Amino acid sequence: MRNTIIIVGLMVNIFVICCTPNPSVLAEANKFYQKYKNNFDKKYVDHFPAKMGTSTVHTPVFSSMEQKKNNFSLILYQYNVKIDEIQDVNAKFKKTAIAEYKSSDPCLLVINGFETSETYEYRTVPVVDSTLLNLKCYSNKYPVPNFINYEDYNKDRPLRLDNTFTIYVLESKKMDSDSWKKEFGMKPNKQMPDNWKNGYSKGVAISQEKKTVIYWMVIF
Repeated sequence: MRNTIIIVGLMVNIFVICCTPNPSVLAEANKFYQKYKNNFDKKYVDHFPAKMGTSTVHTPVFSSMEQKKNNFSLILYQYNVKIDEIQDVNAKFKKTAIAEYKSSDPCLLVINGFETSETYEYRTVPVVDSTLLNLKCYSNKYPVPNFINYEDYNKDRPLRLDNTFTIYVLESKKMDSDSWKKEFGMKPNKQMPDNWKNGYSKGVAISQEKKTVIYWMVIF
């Protein structure tokens, strides 16, 4: 892990490609995108595309480093993606996924699932309902992100996504809290169940109906 990852506090970087930018704007956006990816070890971000997207894709990227909230993450949203491109991405990751979920699943193990757009924006501590931490339906499920930056964010949905998405988990591991504290400065995550207090997850969420592809990596 690179030294830049162990910054205390919150660091959120956002760069957006919208509509049809000129080549210099696109180049600058991809420069920042590469910078964000370079904050993390390659094993966490090797599934991300080499570039943010083409000039015809609306593409926001969010990079967060926040120890107190157990959130070191990189999320790339690609909107208005061509159907043939989405189908290619879907076929690629369907073959390599260790788990496949639907966003309509009533029980998903969401990383920092009590975080809302308000607690995220104002950097406040979310209220954790302890009765919802260790549900039986979480058994054998891998953690998936709280897509709090999704453009059609819905606070009443577990993932904040609509029901059209397929979620492909490519890799996810639970980690020993002592080693995680040493490497990332993180304590056991109060928003996660007992058997997933620390770890990481990476994958892709795809909706052909919404013409959207979301790449994610979350260290918690």
